[in-house]
Amino acid sequence: MLRLCLLLILIFCQSGCHKETIPLLPPIARITATLHPLPDLRIPGIELVEVPASDLSTFANLITPASPCLQEQGIRLRPDMHYLVADVFLEHEDGSKSTVTVRWTGHNPAAVSLDGRKYYYGGTDAFPDGASKVIRLLREYDYAAQKAPFNISPIVRITAELYPVPKLGILGIELVDVPESELSKFASLVTPNKPSIQEQGIWSKPDTYCQVANVIVEHQDGTRSNLIVRWTGKNPAAISLDGSKYFDSGSDAMSIVRLLQEYDSRAHDGVSKPSERSNGSGLFD
Repeated sequence: MLRLCLLLILIFCQSGCHKETIPLLPPIARITATLHPLPDLRIPGIELVEVPASDLSTFANLITPASPCLQEQGIRLRPDMHYLVADVFLEHEDGSKSTVTVRWTGHNPAAVSLDGRKYYYGGTDAFPDGASKVIRLLREYDYAAQKAPFNISPIVRITAELYPVPKLGILGIELVDVPESELSKFASLVTPNKPSIQEQGIWSKPDTYCQVANVIVEHQDGTRSNLIVRWTGKNPAAISLDGSKYFDSGSDAMSIVRLLQEYDSRAHDGVSKPSERSNGSGLFD
């Protein structure tokens, strides 16, 4: 009887008394990462990106083991469903280094591993889908590290084609010439600024984030910038110079469309000024 009791106690302790030890990471001094291409999500890879010093704690929280990963068995059985998102390289304050493998887990914290075998959930915050946030942040860091995407040479001419978008009530205009007096104003609305947080949506739902205009900017140095303008609702319009990387513009797409309609109307009637036609002339008034 005593032997049976001892056996039951041992079994109970093994199943319920033992608490899995979560690995601790030394203080982090630097983070770099490789973002793997994710064809199913239409996300290209990034060979190497560095996390800004100001964001170290935020990003480190997402890839630091915090609790046992309940999807570990699924990762072993179907790694193709739990996408390999990134390899994160940590340099610690004590001079040591660690590599963290990050995998997709749907609407959960990212699955992170220090050895590629044992997985834990990374830390999280108000954004529960950890892997998505890891992807978004790495792409933002990569964009922010790039040189200004827009040619700073003075602008001498801007022309545009307005695309027909029936669901938004937009009629196409083959060619609009921005008036010389409006060059600076219009350029400020279509100049690429910070990386667009809408980019993932653009790739997954291009029909929703439809292209509304193509803008040609001619510079004093003889070069031309071709700007693709996409609809993003009430958010800043998404601007791209190459059709792959999108940035926030200085205005929403509605305002850009309205101005192009205005310039076209002025070119045809030669009478009205923008201030006189701003109420009631555009499709979005």
